[in-house]
Amino acid sequence: GPLNQVPNARLESQGEKWMARFAEPRASRVTRGGKVRLRLAPSFEPAGDAHDVAQQAVRSVLSGQLDDATKQIATALKNDVSHVAIIDESIKRTQTPFGPAHFETNCGFKVRGNNIVAADVAGNLSYSLFNDTGGAVRLDILPQRAASVLLAFTTGVGLVLPAIPGFIAAIEFDKSELVSVSYEPSDRSVRWSGYVHRLNEFRALRGLITASARMGTLTFQGADASDLARQMQMTKNGDPFMAVYAAYAYHQLGLGTWLREMYQYQFSDLRFRLFDLAMLTRELYRKDVSKERDIYPSFPMLSQGWTLLSAYRVKLPKRIAQLRDHLVPSIWTLLDESGIKMARSAIKSGILR
Repeated sequence: GPLNQVPNARLESQGEKWMARFAEPRASRVTRGGKVRLRLAPSFEPAGDAHDVAQQAVRSVLSGQLDDATKQIATALKNDVSHVAIIDESIKRTQTPFGPAHFETNCGFKVRGNNIVAADVAGNLSYSLFNDTGGAVRLDILPQRAASVLLAFTTGVGLVLPAIPGFIAAIEFDKSELVSVSYEPSDRSVRWSGYVHRLNEFRALRGLITASARMGTLTFQGADASDLARQMQMTKNGDPFMAVYAAYAYHQLGLGTWLREMYQYQFSDLRFRLFDLAMLTRELYRKDVSKERDIYPSFPMLSQGWTLLSAYRVKLPKRIAQLRDHLVPSIWTLLDESGIKMARSAIKSGILR
């Protein structure tokens, strides 16, 4: 993804704060009487960047002001603020849905910008691959709660995601780069009626959060975190994967209370646990994942999660842990061809559920 080289600092000291001090020559401040005249520190307007724009836009959407967020982004584009075009493209992408809005079973996957060439479903569940387009996979037999699914694409990469009853997962590539992973309720599921009323706002919010995660600038303030949790509850957990993006931001900012609340709400709603949330809330601390029966998938879905496994002392099955050596550069856990073969073997043997 695009590199973010915007400096970021959190200064925790009390009172006056500065990163550097600059002094003018004494002679330039000496009055006629020989005394030094002290000047007030100059006031500088902080330069706008994609992080600021995204954070303001997220706050506007969370408060129900989608038009304000649109205007903020348009102004930033006009002022040629770096990387804001990525945010704008991400929102437009989420606001332009593609592929089927439902399957007969209300569970499956669809892709744009790439083609699915093979699929492997844990539990040996029956599925249908739309070979004519390579653009979708439908689960014909629904899992009890969820099931890990390995999708292999024409570009030689593989992705493992949970199949969730009542949800369609949307995967988007742009020039061979994975740019978005999201879920939406099937438009024939019981969740759809509670989701459709805030469809535009939620899709815009998803576009903002996805773009910010790609650029490494996703942050929340305390009020934003509570508003996001409330938004997710209002839309009946409309996109379970959005909680994964938010969880890493909450973790980085030390917002443990909101992280745990989001985890508990999602678990009570879905009746299973997403690996990344369970790890970040320390639910997997010093535990063997092979003995945890309601975790999907069996490893982090975001690549940064692999670096946290040792810190949280999470034990993965050996054949799962070896996948780390076969990751393709991406913010998501994207596997190379050797990794695809290893994941396929793990699914067939029942190690990857």
